[in-house]
Amino acid sequence: MRYSTLWSMPATLDERLRELYFGDHEGEHFDTNPEIGEAINTMQYHAPNGESWEMVKRRFISFFKEKFSESGVYLCYTHGGAICSLTYDLGIQNVISNCSVVGLRVEDGVPGGVEFEWEFPEIITQ
Repeated sequence: MRYSTLWSMPATLDERLRELYFGDHEGEHFDTNPEIGEAINTMQYHAPNGESWEMVKRRFISFFKEKFSESGVYLCYTHGGAICSLTYDLGIQNVISNCSVVGLRVEDGVPGGVEFEWEFPEIITQ
């Protein structure tokens, strides 16, 4: 068990929030591999010997149903690609940048809508 330092509340790790398992494509960068470069940003992508975005979404929904069944305020960190698998059906069809924040409305443990989306600003280096 880990604890947040701001409110001394328990923070837990959950494998269901991990990024898509890329199977045979694990460790490859999609910018340099034409086989996955086009397909990875579509909801139809299924990594050979790995996961599909639909599988990732089912993991997330399982997590939400277990952890967010009660009313309250929750903070959840995950990879941008993984959260995109969930927000796609909620109206955000673009890729969510790393370090961005998305607020989801949860109804009976299931994400029911997007409350807000804040894109991390591009860092300009000189």
